[in-house]
Amino acid sequence: MKQIAFLITFLMLGACSPTEDGAPKQNHTTLKKPVVQNEIWISGWKETSPLNIARAGAAMVVHNNFVYMIAGIDGREFLRSTEYASILPDGRIGEWKMGPPLIEDRGFTEAVVKNGNIYVVGGGNGPNGQELLTTVERAKINPDGSLGAWRQEGNRTVLPRRCTKLSVIDDYLYSFGGYAGTLLDSVEYAKIEADGSVGKWRIASEALTLPRYVNSVKAVNGFAFVLGKKEWVLSMWNGRNRKPTVTYIPGRKPAHCKPGVMVRPLRKVIKQSIY
Repeated sequence: MKQIAFLITFLMLGACSPTEDGAPKQNHTTLKKPVVQNEIWISGWKETSPLNIARAGAAMVVHNNFVYMIAGIDGREFLRSTEYASILPDGRIGEWKMGPPLIEDRGFTEAVVKNGNIYVVGGGNGPNGQELLTTVERAKINPDGSLGAWRQEGNRTVLPRRCTKLSVIDDYLYSFGGYAGTLLDSVEYAKIEADGSVGKWRIASEALTLPRYVNSVKAVNGFAFVLGKKEWVLSMWNGRNRKPTVTYIPGRKPAHCKPGVMVRPLRKVIKQSIY
């Protein structure tokens, strides 16, 4: 089957419509590249169904062929709204439907799925996102893909964490780095109980090797890989010759983090398509 990558374009202010510039139409037949069997990447991003609400700094999760967009900021206000849509067999996104609102406005937040529940942790709201959040919210995913009402967990994170990154390993939820008035190198973890509730948050005994903010985390085979950070991007703009790093944490509870090789994180990969 031909592999096709699709792009969902999220804009800070409103939706962007294609324009006609009067340029002569090209003969794409002569430009088309033949597909090579087992080719990793096939060029050609395609637009799919637009969101109902423009949102940046939102959380995105995927579960059972449904994609969920949670909270964020519309360019002026922080949001409580959520949306979800089905992923069609050909990889396109179906029509977006509105889900139940969160309890709190929040943007620059993160979410994960465990045992049919979506967990949203931290973030910020208020002027310029300066109100930093320690709250955790959870919603049940229904069999038809819709969401149940959001409920706020009784246990909050030890530190507020804006732009934290989450990972689930076994029955533990981990929160890596973020911003709490200063950039954080600490890691928190809490157990997800059998009823879906989140237990008491604890700071891991060992921190990351350096503060991490606006980075990426991926869990693979019991390891959590922590990639990149905002500080590195800023230092590149300042012309400093520094390399990005990768750290990983084996097992359930964070242990010593070691530098690794450079890789480029991807946002979401579903059935050989990238969104």
